[in-house]
Amino acid sequence: MNRSWHLVLASALIAGAVTPVVAVGSAVAADGDITSAVLANRDVVLTGDAVVRVPQGTHTYTGVISGEGALRVSGTGTLVLAKDSTFTLPHSRQHQRVRIPGANHPYVVVGSPDEPAVTVDAGATLQYGTGGTTGLIGSFSYNTPGYQQNQDNIKVDGTLRLSLTRLFNLGIISGSGLVTQPRTMWGTLQICGTNPFSGIFDNGTGVNFASTTCAAELPNARSVVNRGSWIIDTPLNHTVVQRQNFYSHEYGNDVNVHSRPGSKVILTGVYSWSDSGDGSAPSLSDPGLNWRPVAHKLNKRGTNIEGADVQWGDGTTHQIFMPGTAQTVYINLHARRQRSRLTFDYNGPVTLGAPNAL
Repeated sequence: MNRSWHLVLASALIAGAVTPVVAVGSAVAADGDITSAVLANRDVVLTGDAVVRVPQGTHTYTGVISGEGALRVSGTGTLVLAKDSTFTLPHSRQHQRVRIPGANHPYVVVGSPDEPAVTVDAGATLQYGTGGTTGLIGSFSYNTPGYQQNQDNIKVDGTLRLSLTRLFNLGIISGSGLVTQPRTMWGTLQICGTNPFSGIFDNGTGVNFASTTCAAELPNARSVVNRGSWIIDTPLNHTVVQRQNFYSHEYGNDVNVHSRPGSKVILTGVYSWSDSGDGSAPSLSDPGLNWRPVAHKLNKRGTNIEGADVQWGDGTTHQIFMPGTAQTVYINLHARRQRSRLTFDYNGPVTLGAPNAL
């Protein structure tokens, strides 16, 4: 090592601005601040926890991040990942357990979740994908049935944009920010397990909440903006409860509910139109607008009960799940009477303003 490199290294360590990176083949091995390597589209092999400080604007990263460590995305810009990255937490920090009970009808149970492998700070935006099948951060070692449970959990305090056209899972989701999917983006986020996320989901096209092979919970999420189809299902003999308010921005968005034998889906929020606010702050200026047709049927929304046992309310409220008339909402009970069921459990009078279509 020559004297000039010694001086550069000493200056960087004193300033605390950048942890040096070491070339490994065509990649660099690094921890600390890896912003320069990412903006230069270098492949990075993590050797510890790292941060990318995204400057203003949109920056597409065509490299791959592998190795062991955690990644924090901070700054004021948008980092777009064009390729899948595969890093994991170090083995010493992994304690998450995934069980698959159920014998001939297996389902996934995630316990003792690991800390987030990915964190998106407030003010920053991380985008998975460029409208194709790649761009996800994840490790898939569990051999889970029906979908791939992601080992790399994520905390979103800023914005996570999902621009992927495949079925994918984000691991256990935490944080208080925004998870959003563009319109007409024909990929599907599969939500499984208990997710402490307290922010907002903005569904542009399709989200699976639970499935035949996993249960799901979102006990703290503020709301769901539904601009596509929010699809709920259950494993055998499970009750899946969703307590969020849903908001619709465009015509014809729906909540589609399935359930397996011995299972039930309980919805305790309100599925309302939103005439103000964007995906991160939905609101309705006048509750009466749920009951009156508006131009272009923008407040039309619906529920399809696909052979499912569905309950609106849990006995603690008398705000009906879907307020409206036949002009503003629709309720379809498919698979005929013997399989589709809708029951109410409210602590006061409610008005069902729309007919059921069998």
